[in-house]
Amino acid sequence: MLKELLSGMTKEEIIALVVAYNDYLFIDHEDEFNYLDRAPVCVAEFYDCEYQEILEEQEGEQGTALRYIGIELDRAQLPTKQEVLEHLEANGGIERDLDYFRNLQHEAYGQELIWHYPLCDTEHFGAYIMPVREGFMYLPYNEINEDDHEVFVLAHACLLDADTLEDAIVEWSTYSDGLLEALFDMKKILQFSESAKEEDEHHGTT
Repeated sequence: MLKELLSGMTKEEIIALVVAYNDYLFIDHEDEFNYLDRAPVCVAEFYDCEYQEILEEQEGEQGTALRYIGIELDRAQLPTKQEVLEHLEANGGIERDLDYFRNLQHEAYGQELIWHYPLCDTEHFGAYIMPVREGFMYLPYNEINEDDHEVFVLAHACLLDADTLEDAIVEWSTYSDGLLEALFDMKKILQFSESAKEEDEHHGTT
């Protein structure tokens, strides 16, 4: 199906198509889509050329701009994954050590770009996620020290891919929906209990 779509296009036209869609490369209206990070691989496979060559051409078209939570980031100004790891390793590898990057983010963008993801995965209690030059870095932890700072498992730090983020979205949505339902039910129960108590007190005084 991919070949049917691409067979009449030049390599340059396909790269332009990939660049034109900010999020997805659609194969056709009935088939499922491929994420943008898969598109250069598809192009490379079809043309039997190197993946890195296609990726470099695509990045050249896109520049270094990155749209994230409504902010235009300059990818070239973001720290690399290795720079983050080296900073954490040199300073103890705890959550507080991210303050260095938070301060840089506040200076550049007026807010921090690091998110706490407190849900467990199969190996970790939770994680922090931050943008780096290569993508989005996942910093998991399994321990909280005596000062209430998470201790990172730096050996498990990695770059996230689209499939992993999709799983995280589903897990967070399920968790948040369940929590909201529970909170609304708590509120209703307490309102009913308080109303019943007021009613009993009213009858007791008459």
